[in-house]
Amino acid sequence: MTAAGDTRSYGGLLTALPFAFRRSNSTVFRVYLLLGGFVGLFVTLIFGLGTLVLLDSMAGVAAGVITFTPALYLLIWLAIVAPLLTPPLLVARRHRLGNPSRRYDCWIAVAGFCFVGLLYCGAVIALPSTQQPPIQPGPFAGLLRQFYAWAQPIGVVPPLIGVGAIIATHWLFRDDERTLE
Repeated sequence: MTAAGDTRSYGGLLTALPFAFRRSNSTVFRVYLLLGGFVGLFVTLIFGLGTLVLLDSMAGVAAGVITFTPALYLLIWLAIVAPLLTPPLLVARRHRLGNPSRRYDCWIAVAGFCFVGLLYCGAVIALPSTQQPPIQPGPFAGLLRQFYAWAQPIGVVPPLIGVGAIIATHWLFRDDERTLE
């Protein structure tokens, strides 16, 4: 049940994503690919605009340590976007090598969803106290209060746990021989 367009491989990052979308039979993975793409575009837009504002504010400043900041923005952007793209790239590679597995596609997408959720939790934890909105009563008020109480540097821990989940999922299902029929 392969169409003529599905037999070709991909030639890089931008073509690997549609290739993975076409080849995977997992709806969970396809939804993650769309969500991860939108989150990646949003993060890229935020960091791109932030870098432009930063460069504008640095105009006329003598070279030195402060000129390192745009490179730090790029590094943080890469640390966020790379784990978002890892599940689709792993699925594309697996399908290109001829070892497709719906189970693998589904679980790597679940790990990707975990990363997105933990990335949001990390952003809430790292939010400066001056920018924290008032906590409204509700089912997550206690959790939000706890997140706000933690020190801001702890905000890096949840995304790292998400990255660990992606790595562990890939490792656990790497030899999954249940191929699609």
